[in-house]
Amino acid sequence: MTGKITNPRFMLKNIFNSFINLIFPIQCLGCSRENHWLCLDCLAKIKINSKPFCPICHKPANDWRFCPSCQKKYSLDGVFIASSYQNKLLQRLIHSYKYRYVKDLSQIFFRLLKKFFNHYQLDNNFLITSLPLHLKRLRLRCFNQAEELANHLADFYHIDYDPDLLKRIKNTKPQARLDKEQRSKNIKNAFALQRGCYGRKVIIVDDVFTTGSTLNECARILKKAGAKEVWGLVIAKG
Repeated sequence: MTGKITNPRFMLKNIFNSFINLIFPIQCLGCSRENHWLCLDCLAKIKINSKPFCPICHKPANDWRFCPSCQKKYSLDGVFIASSYQNKLLQRLIHSYKYRYVKDLSQIFFRLLKKFFNHYQLDNNFLITSLPLHLKRLRLRCFNQAEELANHLADFYHIDYDPDLLKRIKNTKPQARLDKEQRSKNIKNAFALQRGCYGRKVIIVDDVFTTGSTLNECARILKKAGAKEVWGLVIAKG
């Protein structure tokens, strides 16, 4: 007698997903329409930045580089910022992505980033990577939200992609609970380089840019290894 053998891990995953869908049914986070995490009508309500500004002082700019005054404090060259965290709907989306672990939202954010890059040409000479999670946090979430976005972007724009360029070697406290000075100290020496990047222009994908401490620490390491330019790419500015 033959029978189909079911993978226990697959069964457990299906049971877990069914439980999550029961507790958190799929419905638009804007208007509660069923079977969509974000309907097209609500997606249109998220304003995309069409005019660049300095990521720190918000002075108008020709591109997303830091202004000369702010640049003195950063290893980063600039940050592409798709939208604003002041948008309450976008806040709910990002919160669900990070803390409810709704992996499907990566497609929504990818659509927002594509709308953003309708205004700015993304140079395919970049090497794209994502902000790495510590292994403990990755095991908890089961996916890296920034890596999902970086992967979509690399495929769509035909950009070199290296998800393992950087490794997080220090399990830091959540940055959201800290002030600017504490964030810098918390993230210091939290990353290590795993690949060569000499002479490359690198984009690091993350979800939200607040003080820039985490992205800047990554940029410091990459610049030390010879990276020509290092940029951040985020969904929103907090």
